[in-house]
Amino acid sequence: KLKSGVKEVSAISKIDGETYYRLMRPMYMKPGCEKCHGHLGFKLGDFRGGVGVSVRLTPYLAAHAQTMDAFTTTHGAIWILGLAGIGFGARQIRGRVTERDRATAEAQASQDRMARMLDIATQAVISIDKQQNIHLFNKGAERIFGYTAGEIIGQSIDVLLPERFRKDHFSQIKRFSESGESSRLMNERREVYGRKKDGTEFPAEASISALSDRGENILTVILNDITARKKTEQEIAEKSYQLEATFENMSQGIAVYDANNILVAFNPQYGEIVGMPEGFLRPGLARADVIRLRAKQRNYSKDETEAVVEKKISSSKTIE
Repeated sequence: KLKSGVKEVSAISKIDGETYYRLMRPMYMKPGCEKCHGHLGFKLGDFRGGVGVSVRLTPYLAAHAQTMDAFTTTHGAIWILGLAGIGFGARQIRGRVTERDRATAEAQASQDRMARMLDIATQAVISIDKQQNIHLFNKGAERIFGYTAGEIIGQSIDVLLPERFRKDHFSQIKRFSESGESSRLMNERREVYGRKKDGTEFPAEASISALSDRGENILTVILNDITARKKTEQEIAEKSYQLEATFENMSQGIAVYDANNILVAFNPQYGEIVGMPEGFLRPGLARADVIRLRAKQRNYSKDETEAVVEKKISSSKTIE
């Protein structure tokens, strides 16, 4: 795929029982490379192979699963709160004074339980009215943004946004409120950023949902700070670049094989050191074919060659 022009190939794989993100990018001859590698016959722009990096994802996936559990809890809690309010209103119309009192107590108990659920959520849960003023600001929001609920309730949601996004934000929220949609992931349209009390901006993942309560639309935003995730993505990109640079400049020959002994990456020095013909090495080549060619170069018999292949493969390493 890389030789055909694909810019990068990635996959989620299991290595030693753990989940890894694997990324491979092509290597081409660039200006300056001919000083060291021109004698191999490569020209500027020629495809030379691929370089890859594997990043352990187990900690990230565990954190993501925890986030999704809390995300589901908070959404369900908001819908329960709305249904409790609607049911309470119906009982007031039909019931007697004593029934209204009992319903009031039940609704209050339900709201108290809801408040406790919202307070243990790790995400920010923020509810706004049609003027986009804040009416609910949970503990998660306090932790992420740095405001207390007392400081922020009654203020416009714009105070939690970087200034460059405030101009169009009101109309975007208004259009969603009038669209008839019940929920939407805000990151589908563009990247989302929040602004803390101290002015610090941070990347965020957010969704918005709408709930009608006695004729009034209540909009609720659930937001999570994804600074750590962005940092991981940046580290993957940097490691990929560093690995490519290392391949370009090191004097040792390196070849990388997968668990099935299939060649996935190599540097030009490897082919030169082991005496491979030009164009023989390529991603996807079986390691057994490389061993057979090297045995042939040493004038091994067919039986000797296959014995060497079996020995090498049975004690194989992914990097040599």
